[in-house]
Amino acid sequence: MTTLFLVASLIVNTTKNQAAVDYDAGLRAASHQQISLAIGHFQQAVQIDPDLSDAYFRLGLIFTNREQWRRAIQAFGKATMVEPSYLAARYRLGEAYLIGTAQVAEAAEQLKLVIAADPNHIAARQLLGQAHLRLLLTLIHISEPTR
Repeated sequence: MTTLFLVASLIVNTTKNQAAVDYDAGLRAASHQQISLAIGHFQQAVQIDPDLSDAYFRLGLIFTNREQWRRAIQAFGKATMVEPSYLAARYRLGEAYLIGTAQVAEAAEQLKLVIAADPNHIAARQLLGQAHLRLLLTLIHISEPTR
């Protein structure tokens, strides 16, 4: 029984190590502007270790830079599901909702969570202000009588 446990433990550690290797390769590829290669490495890392929130975060950043907003939202969302206290990922999720897809309510929800965890997060406060302004302008536009 002990041998079986040791073998299982070795397999898990080897798998986690391979995920780390892929993650590091993704970082190197991204730093050399080999973005497609970086995406492949980060995706391989999360396939091996679905709890690797940093790999999801890096994918989200790449997709944000490419203005692939839905993919960015998916990646940042997975990062925050794995690690709910990952404020950088939650902030970027709110940003992608607001800027990329104009899902203002979803953006505000994420940004409020960031501010609740870190009241001094200035960027989240600024973005939440933009979200509130958009909501207000939408309400004003809806309530205006048509001419």
